[in-house]
Amino acid sequence: MKPTTKIIGLVLVILALTACGSGQPDQVGTTEAGATDVTRAEMARAVLLSIHGQGYLPTTAVGTLAFRDIEGHPLQAWIEALASEGLISGYPDGTFRPDDRVTRGEASVLLLRARYGPTYFPPPAAGGSFIDVAGHWAEPWIEELRDEGLLPAPFDDAFRPDDILTFAEMGEYLALANP
Repeated sequence: MKPTTKIIGLVLVILALTACGSGQPDQVGTTEAGATDVTRAEMARAVLLSIHGQGYLPTTAVGTLAFRDIEGHPLQAWIEALASEGLISGYPDGTFRPDDRVTRGEASVLLLRARYGPTYFPPPAAGGSFIDVAGHWAEPWIEELRDEGLLPAPFDDAFRPDDILTFAEMGEYLALANP
């Protein structure tokens, strides 16, 4: 990746994180940047800002809600926009669970779909990269991130796919996934 491209990507990520409220105690509960967990709604907003740029504002949804549990949520329009782009589908019970925290495995799927489109599915995983992803539902997604050099930091032998994603990790992933 060219240094200029990476700087532009990082600027977009910083703007996206600022828009999500990272580091503002009244919105995320801590002032230590990167120490807070990312909710599904916050991830939706950050991904859309990363894809479309800082000036992007989703249009207000009209008609049927994409998910039955987002009406009145402060980030409802962002969730609806991400759903309309086909990048999220929610849970089988018709919910999105906007205030649930995002796992690293879930983030892997969303990042690759944001990068390649809603119908993207990675090739079968060759395996062996991490001791804790073999057989995990997100294994092919995680292995694809590794294969493409989209993992932000050197990992030991574990990826920890069920760990909760932090704002700092989200920023790194988005910067790498949007060259």
